[in-house]
Amino acid sequence: MHVGIVHGYDNILYHEDVVSYYYRIRPINSLFASESQCATLIDDMVKVIQDVNMPGGIIIKPTKIDNNKIYKAYTDNFKNHGNSALMHLAKDYIKSLKEILSSAVRYRYEIYFVFCDGRDEMKKKIPLKLFRSENRPLSKQELELYKTVEKEILKKLKKTVPAQRMDSNDVTALNNYTAIPDDEVIADYYVEENPSEIKYTYKQAGSSVWKTLYSRTHAVSSFQTLKADNGDRADDVINSLQLESYPSDLFIKFDLEQTSEFKKNMKVKKEKIKKDQKRYDSLADAKDREMSKAELIAKAGEEVDPAIEGSKIKFQMFIRLRANQIDMLNKRSEFLRAKFESKRILLTNEIGAQISMANNLFPYRISFSNYINTTDLRFFARYNFLGGLYIGDEEEGMIISYTVPGGIPIFHDISKPLLGKTKTSAPAIVFVGETGAGKTQLADLEAFQNMIFKGMKVLTVDPKGGARRSYMKSVRTSQI
Repeated sequence: MHVGIVHGYDNILYHEDVVSYYYRIRPINSLFASESQCATLIDDMVKVIQDVNMPGGIIIKPTKIDNNKIYKAYTDNFKNHGNSALMHLAKDYIKSLKEILSSAVRYRYEIYFVFCDGRDEMKKKIPLKLFRSENRPLSKQELELYKTVEKEILKKLKKTVPAQRMDSNDVTALNNYTAIPDDEVIADYYVEENPSEIKYTYKQAGSSVWKTLYSRTHAVSSFQTLKADNGDRADDVINSLQLESYPSDLFIKFDLEQTSEFKKNMKVKKEKIKKDQKRYDSLADAKDREMSKAELIAKAGEEVDPAIEGSKIKFQMFIRLRANQIDMLNKRSEFLRAKFESKRILLTNEIGAQISMANNLFPYRISFSNYINTTDLRFFARYNFLGGLYIGDEEEGMIISYTVPGGIPIFHDISKPLLGKTKTSAPAIVFVGETGAGKTQLADLEAFQNMIFKGMKVLTVDPKGGARRSYMKSVRTSQI
């Protein structure tokens, strides 16, 4: 797909009169959560969209776990901190890591919220306009206005979900990935549309080799439900895609269907802020200007129009699959449809509309007009789009275990809290479980890895003597 000219300003992206705000959401482990926690997830998604009150989308993107990067990190740690007397232990451990991690391809899924200011509601027969006569960058005054709006969005997000701003490089990378589902930097490419899939032929940056990739985007046409279904109970059929050995991209777009009076009020409110800003810019000094601007935005954010409560949120949902061979793409597509239909989620292939759907995947574009035929927000949200397999540090530190299900490595860097480099980890760890569940082995693994690969000194208080025996057996020496 052609990305077109976009103008990026940190986590703000401007494209053809639409300003988009990009945020990364730390996934919540809904695959392990209790029913009460899952109900909270449902409430969170409802609350986020209603609080921000702006059209936008959710993107759930797979990132392949780089096993070679993990092996290199262990090797480098030993070179920099390890004791040569423990070389055999380091080699044996890295060998066992390779046996575990190479058994299957694994992906870690990242969740992004994008809110679009200025995107019109999706309508029938919308002409696709990839190139407009004018797509200018934002002026300094306009950018200042949108930055203050962005601060309010982030404030509202953080009340409900663990959100953080994306930087301009990450926004660009996500935008390019939406165009071509490959994480590498693309130097050149062209696209061929077939009735039921798209064929990409491309070259990665620094390479002269042309590669081929096929993708197929499925549109969710309906969520069918029975009256006996419990709307507060989570269904993880969508998140369970994260357990598969092949990648799938999930795109959810939402629009707010509001009254004409509400739209008029919002337009007047924006114009008032712009006029007030210009007045203060011309009359006030720098300090007063910042204070006045903050006061105006805060006031606008506090004013709640009663029409918001009556707004209807309409959704589109797309799942994009990819493969290097068309036969493999067909197999994955058939499996996906069968999996979802067993949960009464109907997927369509949209024969002949693959390019239109692919362009519609960009949060700020409109080229496909079919909505999911459900208006029950709570029922739709029960498919926990904010959930995922995410425990521990993000591929930093030592692997202490693997998720069940999924087999995703769980990292923990005990040195970060000791050095004051994190706000979320603590230097204390508690292992809880039934007798024989493996608490001692897990504690030993944490201690021994840091001792072997990071050269840390370990003091073990071990009344039963199990840790001492394990250590003596490992190092094969009488020294302790």
